[in-house]
Order: sequence, then structure tokens, then C-alpha cells
Amino acid sequence: MPTVADVEQAIIGRLSSELPYIRTLGSISEFLGRDIDAIEEMAPICPALFVIYERGKYSQKISGCQDREMFFGVIAAVRNLRGDSAVRHGAGGERGVYQVLEDIRVALSGQSCGIDMEPLSPVSEEAMAGSSDFALYQILFKTRCRFAA
Repeated sequence: MPTVADVEQAIIGRLSSELPYIRTLGSISEFLGRDIDAIEEMAPICPALFVIYERGKYSQKISGCQDREMFFGVIAAVRNLRGDSAVRHGAGGERGVYQVLEDIRVALSGQSCGIDMEPLSPVSEEAMAGSSDFALYQILFKTRCRFAA
């Protein structure tokens, strides 16, 4: 049964191979504790993706096995100095945050990322923060693993 860390690293590996234009990619641990101003200072390394384990939900089976439904978020940080529309829609040969979210969805949907888990399925997307030239959005995925109790 893969651990949370195994799944997180598998997601990072899949995004790394499928989205070569991403400049920064890693676990959210590098990201925690930063406010929006500190995140915006990361502009030279955008577009950036950060993977976070949001939560898990357990269910017990009669056989003694347990299922853990896991929810992983991928946070996309995009900067475009051409302004609000460009940061959302793209401009100047750079992808906007909406296209980055679509690329993430395509790269991860239906993927088991080489480990023993149900294929990833998108759940939701949401805006987290932003300014006139910076956007922070998250797309949430779920998967499930079974293991002996």
C-alpha cells in the first residue's frame, strides 16, 4: 500500500514529465507559512506547481481491509506582468493560469502514476489568491488505496 509520501512523489514525477514548461515543482512543505507577498516574490520561478496532501478519509471493510480515500491539491502560481487578463488567459507566449490548470487536469486525470492506487480523478478547482499580475489557483484530485488493517 503506498504511503501519502509515495503518492505525493508520484504526482510530482508525473507533472515533471508531462509539463516541462513548469519552472518550479515540489511539495507544499516548501510553500507553507508564506503569505501572498512572499509567494509573489517567487515570480522569477513561475509558473510554479506545489503538491499538497489535503486530507484522507477511511472506510473499514468486512474483510478487515481498509480503504483510504486521499485528496491531493496541486497549487498553480502564475505571474504575467501584462496584467490581470494575461495572468488568467495568457499572453506573450506564456500560458495563463487557466491553461496551466487544464494542463494539470489532463496530465493527472485517470493516472495511477506507476503505483498501486486508483487512478486520479479531478474533484474541484478554486482561486486562492491573486493580484493584477499574479494568480494562485488550486485543482483538487482524489484517489483511493486499499491496505490490510
